[in-house]
Amino acid sequence: RSVNEYENRILDCDESTAQAASETDDGRAWAQASATDYKDGGYSAASSAGASVFKDQGAEGLRATAGADAQIRIGGALATLLRLSDDKATVDVISGNVGGGVGLGLGGAKAKLEAGVDLVKSEISLRCDQRKNFSVGANLSTGEEIGVDGVSMELLGLGFSAGRNSGIHTPFGSI
Repeated sequence: RSVNEYENRILDCDESTAQAASETDDGRAWAQASATDYKDGGYSAASSAGASVFKDQGAEGLRATAGADAQIRIGGALATLLRLSDDKATVDVISGNVGGGVGLGLGGAKAKLEAGVDLVKSEISLRCDQRKNFSVGANLSTGEEIGVDGVSMELLGLGFSAGRNSGIHTPFGSI
């Protein structure tokens, strides 16, 4: 996904997006869907729905969100069957990705190929813009990334990352 997000910024394509959203009168339940044509041969679609046990004057409690997304671009493709999220954490159930990229610029350098299927993948936001990831699945990612977010190196799924998103990677999961 990150390759595709950077590609969007660099190419500044004249994309076309259709969106629909709705929520209950009290704002405690909502649903949304979107589809995008990037006008460069790439497409994406996403949907989500959620609910809160209580919501009153900006305070919200026991919030749950579920969704799914899919994307196909020059940089790769991804799909997620089920996404559960709130403001601090995201859990994806049965997700897969293939992709890669090569880049060099002020933000760093990247040469990477990715392929993986995760049974469960989670991301928790910590303080100071840091995140902690955990996944269980099959991973064959190979390559290097060096940039403002840190450094990562992997060979057939075995490797490490240090920086904003530090961790150890194996072909069967990461933490």
